[in-house]
Amino acid sequence: MYSRVFIRVNTFLFDLLSGISIVLALETLLVKGFYFEMPLFLYPAVVIAYVAIIILYIWWVISKILRRDHHLRRHIPDIILAALIIMTILPFRPGGILIAFRIIFLLCTTFLQHRGFSLFFAQIRLTPSRLLILSFSTVIAVGLMLLMLPAATVDHRGAGFIDALFTATSATCVTGLTVRDTGSYFTLFGQCVILILIQVGGLGLMTFSTIFTILLGKRIGILQEDQIRGIFDQNITVNIYKLIKRIMLITIAFESFGALLLWVKLLPGRPVQKAMFDAVFHTISAFCNAGFSLNADSLTRYVNDPYINAVFMILIVSGGIGFVVINDLLHNMIHGNPFSIKWVRLAPHTKIVLITTGSLIISGTVIIFFFEFDNTMLNLTTAGKLLAAGFQSVTLRTAGFNTLDISGFKDVTLFLCILFMFIGASPFSTGGGIKTTTFAVLILSVRSLLLARNKVEVFQRTIPTQTIYKSVAIFLFSSFFLIVFTVFLLETQKMNFLNILFEATSAMGTVGLSTGITPFLSAFGKLCLSVLMLIGRVGPLTVALALREVKKINVEYPTTEISVG
Repeated sequence: MYSRVFIRVNTFLFDLLSGISIVLALETLLVKGFYFEMPLFLYPAVVIAYVAIIILYIWWVISKILRRDHHLRRHIPDIILAALIIMTILPFRPGGILIAFRIIFLLCTTFLQHRGFSLFFAQIRLTPSRLLILSFSTVIAVGLMLLMLPAATVDHRGAGFIDALFTATSATCVTGLTVRDTGSYFTLFGQCVILILIQVGGLGLMTFSTIFTILLGKRIGILQEDQIRGIFDQNITVNIYKLIKRIMLITIAFESFGALLLWVKLLPGRPVQKAMFDAVFHTISAFCNAGFSLNADSLTRYVNDPYINAVFMILIVSGGIGFVVINDLLHNMIHGNPFSIKWVRLAPHTKIVLITTGSLIISGTVIIFFFEFDNTMLNLTTAGKLLAAGFQSVTLRTAGFNTLDISGFKDVTLFLCILFMFIGASPFSTGGGIKTTTFAVLILSVRSLLLARNKVEVFQRTIPTQTIYKSVAIFLFSSFFLIVFTVFLLETQKMNFLNILFEATSAMGTVGLSTGITPFLSAFGKLCLSVLMLIGRVGPLTVALALREVKKINVEYPTTEISVG
């Protein structure tokens, strides 16, 4: 009897907590988001609501702890939040707002797990390809709405629909192309929204949802693991649970270390909080290969600063080579020394990524140094020219930062940069492009043809025929989408061909480098680039697979000869 009464009381209190959470979330949205002036007679009611939500939340957390059928580990985030509020470490109003959105998140999660929604998702056959596109589209939609709030911009009018959509897509797809100056047009709230979109987009919504599942002490379901396995790679054999945990730890380690290094450099002459926010923003943007900067000139002011350049290059390369490669390198360090790696024990995938990435960076450095020596780098010393060329070559791996004036590049430099941007970063990374491994497999296939070999081999291993087919398909689909949207832009924008192609490739490869024409594109042009950025982030082959359901047909037909070439 006592147990039933206790459960009924708890249910009633949670319903009350949910209702107050919704009211306070709306109050936050109206007052903070739309700058709505609240009537004075409502202030006492709002204060009472904040007091009530804190008391009810603490009671809800305590009741969850006391119930024997609940594991304590699942409620660690709630226990920490309640403890921070009780110890007054977390201020009164922010604590109440966090509680409100925490409860709303819980309600939304429960609602989406309803049997009706499960049947709905089953009916639409949510394949890994469709799930990936849906997850990025959802994040973009949320970012769009937040950036349109008056609180997101300095003029308190909110970003226009097209500009908000473009910025949200660019941030979520970790591209870096902008139509508004991030540092001067957006408020701190708007910049935080962009930062969150970069972080979520860099790791992927499914990865983030799995990280939250792990933090809440829950296990990953078989269906969720299969979906994530399909998003990463259908043939991946590593344990998904362990992989996600490693991704989380690697991200935290690199971003924390990078933020600390930048903060030390940016601190002199700046307020501590401003320097810290700038450091965190640029670190996450660099590691996620996003290219967003709070400086109107990106990083051109640091063109002669080896410290800043080195930190950014390390973050960009680390985020661009992929989490699987970083994990493999960590496992094969000799006595924890990052400069001493057991090369023989590295996986062929890791070796291909490292060799291809290194080759592209070195060749890109030589090309930029040679063609821009007496152009955009005219006033730099020889050492400064090498540093600038090296940094710009690294950013072609889809990072988007620049220390040189891209609009001043020679046509030959722009064209060669387009080729590098088209290749992009590596699989399982935060970058885009056709990927370094795709490029490497295509080169290896040509080599095997020239050497009259029946198999494509590398490091005494044979590359599966399916992987070769996939590489060719990725290359063709990427080329197709790039050509189609370039034609659209050329017909509607009336701008220089090379600048249009550069901008389209930058969007497709999620690079973010620009010749400066992005803000001057029409609404249609911005929509075209937005679509290209989404295609580039999820992958052109993913888009193609999402358009139709693929059925395997185990039928083998007679062989025939076709003359080619």
